[in-house]
Amino acid sequence: MYAFKKQMGGPGFFANTHPDDFATRPVDAKRPIKVVVMGAGMSGIIAGILFPRSIENMELVIYDKNPDIGGTWFENVYVNWSRVL
Repeated sequence: MYAFKKQMGGPGFFANTHPDDFATRPVDAKRPIKVVVMGAGMSGIIAGILFPRSIENMELVIYDKNPDIGGTWFENVYVNWSRVL
């Protein structure tokens, strides 16, 4: 253990870390992450709600081919749906 500490630079080895230097950065350090969700249907909307709750330091982008959110519910027209309600 003494040889390991001496080789690694002593107890203050991780005090001189840089976020971009993989050799000196601790493994469990929080780092930024980019998340892309394809589709703004029900699953995409739920992912947009739940991901920020559980992932720290995250940049989230949701892409959809339609001009508005909703996925299948936005694209399709369900005939006589008002009679059911």
